[in-house]
Amino acid sequence: ILSTLLLKRLYDTNFRTILSKQSIIVPIPIHKSHKNMRGFNQSALIASQLSKKLDFKFDENILVRKKDSSHQSQATLEERLKLKDVFELNKEVKNKDIILIDDVISTGTTINKAAQKLKGNSINAIALFRGRPRYQ
Repeated sequence: ILSTLLLKRLYDTNFRTILSKQSIIVPIPIHKSHKNMRGFNQSALIASQLSKKLDFKFDENILVRKKDSSHQSQATLEERLKLKDVFELNKEVKNKDIILIDDVISTGTTINKAAQKLKGNSINAIALFRGRPRYQ
């Protein structure tokens, strides 16, 4: 369902005018300890389905989460903004269009940090996500 909603969002933005068939769909990675515990990365499941529907390449190995910062929902905004070096590039990728997929966003820190890591390597990044309302 989420991949269908993201697909609709892409079509609403006329994405084909800014992306090529060589674009790569990349999920926001989770730390390996969480993947081992859970058995899957929910963003990777969404990204994989979206890549099939768009006929774009899917690669969940471009970015690696090297720091376990998964408890962001309990962190203050200041703590979230101080995060550094959460992600690293696992592959040499340059001059590509990357579509980042995250399953949930609260402050946007995670997806922004991932996009910054990609942009530092001559990669264009478009961020897509499923948001959740902020609760007081």
